[in-house]
Amino acid sequence: MSHKNTQIFIAYARKDAELLNQFRTHLRPLERAGKVQVWYDGLIEPGAVWEAQIKKNLHAADIVLLMVSADAIASDYFYDKEVADALERHRAGAARVVPMILRPCAWYATPLAELQAIPQNGKAVTTWADRDEAYADAAQSLLNIVNNIEQHKREQAEEEQRRRQGEEERRLRQAEEQRRQKEAAEAERRRAAEEQRRQKEAAERKALEERQAQYAYHMAEARKLLRRRDGLSAIHHAQAALAIEPGDADALQLIRQAEHLRLQPPPPQPPYLRWAAIGIGALLALFLIARAIGGGGGEDAAAQAYREAWRQAEAESTLPAWKAFLAQYPDGERWEAAQQQLDSLENQRNALLNDAAVLAEAGVTEAACENLRAALRIDPSDRDIQRRITQMGCPSLKK
Repeated sequence: MSHKNTQIFIAYARKDAELLNQFRTHLRPLERAGKVQVWYDGLIEPGAVWEAQIKKNLHAADIVLLMVSADAIASDYFYDKEVADALERHRAGAARVVPMILRPCAWYATPLAELQAIPQNGKAVTTWADRDEAYADAAQSLLNIVNNIEQHKREQAEEEQRRRQGEEERRLRQAEEQRRQKEAAEAERRRAAEEQRRQKEAAERKALEERQAQYAYHMAEARKLLRRRDGLSAIHHAQAALAIEPGDADALQLIRQAEHLRLQPPPPQPPYLRWAAIGIGALLALFLIARAIGGGGGEDAAAQAYREAWRQAEAESTLPAWKAFLAQYPDGERWEAAQQQLDSLENQRNALLNDAAVLAEAGVTEAACENLRAALRIDPSDRDIQRRITQMGCPSLKK
């Protein structure tokens, strides 16, 4: 059966076949207009399983027209099968069941009494003065039902179309939202990656600048110490620069120059310096003799003790020694010179500690230990230096 128009299934009794054929003639205009398609068991092709065909078409029908008569109600198949199935579909809303009273009978004593019957007011066709008028009335009633069904189908189709359109719009909105979210996530990922790249480049530039600054500092110190003929300290700074820039030709050249300097004997003093030293010594001796002859013994003893304390601090050349000298002679004539010695040693100690930290970070442990030991010789009382030497595992100072 085609489903383009309203499907009408007609159930009837064999004895009412003539009435069925008469009514089918009144339904022909509706069929020609494409409003309905009528099916009844007389359309079953030879060889087909008739009960299966009946059930198939009954369940596909939009309208089940029950042609009611005493013979139809008395038929077990009509009443127990077709009527029962039709009413079940009617209650489920799957089809409309329309009783058409052909001949007077007790149809009002059956479940069909709950339904609106045709022709008008359920008046049996055979009781009408003009049967054509009865059939026309029944056909008009069916047409009204067909129109209602078609309107309902159109509304359902429109509702289905709106539903599908709404689903498609929702799907498109979801796809668009997913696309925007994906683009936003990708933009955020690119932004984070770009920020990470900038931070990495900034950190690399800063690290490079710090390495370059450390390298320049150690190279400058090494050159300065070479000019002062301090080969050992120059080597330490050149090694620190080499740790920052492995294989650096300038640092290697400074190390070779410093090692060469350490192997050279100290330069001879010019003769005039020797004679100047001899002259200063002679004048100092004459001055002391004069002081001894002309001055008192108590003052000479104090002056001698002052000079001895100076020589002792100068010989030790440590921070504790100069601090003790300044504490003992706060008003001595050499106070300013002693303070300069103290400041110079403190500067040397601090420089050695800074260099040791840089060398230790660069992995030049031996040079770092040498700087720590040199700083400890300047300040033997500094426990922090002793602790750092122990932590690094440096060999102890030789006494």
